[in-house]
Amino acid sequence: MTQNGRASLWVAAAVLLLVGVARGGPAGTRQFSSCGWDFYLNLGEVFYIVSPGFPNPYPVPLQCTWRGSSEPGTLLRMWCPVFNVPVSDRCLREGLHWGVGNGGIVFCGTNVAPLTTFSNSLHASLYSFRRYHLNAGQVFCEVHVIKADILPVTNSKSTPPPQPLSPAPFSQCGVKGDSRVVGGYVTVLHEWPWQVALRKISDDFIFCGGSLVSPEWVVTAAHCMQYILKTDMYVTVGDYEREISTNNRLRVAVGVETVVSHPQYDTLTVDNDIALLRLSKALEYTLAVAPICLPCGMSETNFQKGTGTVTGWGTTASNGNVSQVLLEAQLPLLTTKECRIYHGNSVTTNMLCTYQEGKDACQGDSGGPLAWKDAANLYYLAGVVSWGYGCADANSPGVYTKVTKYLDWIQKETSINFCGGGR
Repeated sequence: MTQNGRASLWVAAAVLLLVGVARGGPAGTRQFSSCGWDFYLNLGEVFYIVSPGFPNPYPVPLQCTWRGSSEPGTLLRMWCPVFNVPVSDRCLREGLHWGVGNGGIVFCGTNVAPLTTFSNSLHASLYSFRRYHLNAGQVFCEVHVIKADILPVTNSKSTPPPQPLSPAPFSQCGVKGDSRVVGGYVTVLHEWPWQVALRKISDDFIFCGGSLVSPEWVVTAAHCMQYILKTDMYVTVGDYEREISTNNRLRVAVGVETVVSHPQYDTLTVDNDIALLRLSKALEYTLAVAPICLPCGMSETNFQKGTGTVTGWGTTASNGNVSQVLLEAQLPLLTTKECRIYHGNSVTTNMLCTYQEGKDACQGDSGGPLAWKDAANLYYLAGVVSWGYGCADANSPGVYTKVTKYLDWIQKETSINFCGGGR
């Protein structure tokens, strides 16, 4: 992926949560935990987390742990009016860890955006292994309970669906992860939880991307499947860094049970460049693993004059080096008609394009998502990275498979009613 000849690089941040202590909601009496607490919240209640000694700097070394839960059918949402944790390398020496079970992510720095759990429980730890530091730390955060139908992503596994089409195995999709600012640099970890890496078993190399649309199904490009067998590849979800050797407790690796390329895929024209991968086991949704929505009820007119975000680990220039971290680029969307101004009739009605000189998908990004955000801030799979001439060249848009053209085919092959009985 390129941006003005360089990667649009968003370095990894270890991220996430916190808590302080008080019950009874904003109007209730505020009580504060000196260092950790176990709590249970009902709807309307608020839990406050504060660092020991707040508003004075917390002492070091430090290890405080909070464990919280709420009633079934709810989620926990946190925001921090005050968050200042001195930055260390990858937040290893000082930071805030948050996760569910053994999974989780950590963050440090300032200006934490609001965060939402993907279940009704959380585990948070504020830690410092320093004996002293010049930059004093302070934390004050609020945890609120919200209904799961506001931002629901379930942790349930799906089973092979019967005929006719079964309901989609989740009640929400397209919920993007939160961005973080760490040490003055914008860093993003698990921001795009539907991003899939297609890897070769022989060397773990990421050869293409994909998009998670259900616990068992991935959408990718048909041309990615031309020269590889399902027994020679596997997928990882929840990745940020390219190297499989990096420590990532939220990464999930899974085999591929079935490859379904579109029956009318044309290797010469690259028309109908779309494929489905059925995974060998159903995934559980986590902070790092969640589906993108399919564009049911939409057409390319929905995307006119809009922008899309393409993500991947591809090269940062044509025939250049691959990226070591997941990159993103925001690009203006073009209709088929607009794209034909540049590429002529090579662009079929099954394709859409993006174009901004200096920004583009590139080799290795193939099969990955072109995500479009609606007014409700939900993301939809508008396109699948397909082809282009060069990367980010002048007067050469990137071309994507138009997913709105394949909704019936996707529902038929997966036996999942993504579109709720009508579009």
